Amino acid sequence: MTVAAAHGSSSSSLRFGAHSSNVRHLQQMLRAAGIDAGPIDGHFGPKTLHGLKAYQRSRGLQVDGVAGPKTWRALNHHAPAVHHGSGDGFTPAGGKHVHAYIHGHPKTITVVPVGNGKYLRADAAKAFLKMQKAARAAGVHLSVVSGFRTMEQQKYLYNLYLHHHGNLAAKPGYSNHQNGIAVDIGGIGGRGTKADRWLRHHAAQFGFKNLPSEFWHYNFVG
Repeated sequence: MTVAAAHGSSSSSLRFGAHSSNVRHLQQMLRAAGIDAGPIDGHFGPKTLHGLKAYQRSRGLQVDGVAGPKTWRALNHHAPAVHHGSGDGFTPAGGKHVHAYIHGHPKTITVVPVGNGKYLRADAAKAFLKMQKAARAAGVHLSVVSGFRTMEQQKYLYNLYLHHHGNLAAKPGYSNHQNGIAVDIGGIGGRGTKADRWLRHHAAQFGFKNLPSEFWHYNFVG
């Protein structure tokens, strides 16, 4: 059953200040659409308001920050099934099966949205979102610039690299981005910044390891 079928309807309007299970599912649906609406906690606060407005703007809807009939219809039209997790609070909304590559060998994995329209392998996504939340509590705001890549995306980036028009990129089929465990993190700024220091000190606690040559690149090693 989709979130929309269970909760979203044209008769339910949600706005700033609301606190309910419907708000929680609104947050799940926004995250599934690649929108950062803050934590999935059922509280319609500033983050959810900002995320909802961003969604409305991206769909050409009235940007009023209210989840009314038209917004619900837009969300319902593309609503994916939500598979509930193991009781630890993580719900991989919007998860989908994709063709991944590990050392050149194809494999099917499940990837989950982590904001900005980006995806990571389910276990890496779970860990990243926990790390993102912990970082936010410390005043560090992390985002995902690049996560899982399709073969076509990797071929494109590799071709740019070969012709000296892009950054270093692994041979198609051999990038950790194609396995869903590599993440290029935004919001760091550079070496020595507050965000960089926080990540180097805490990332391992969440299973991530930095690629020394690229301060923004982390691999999920579990």
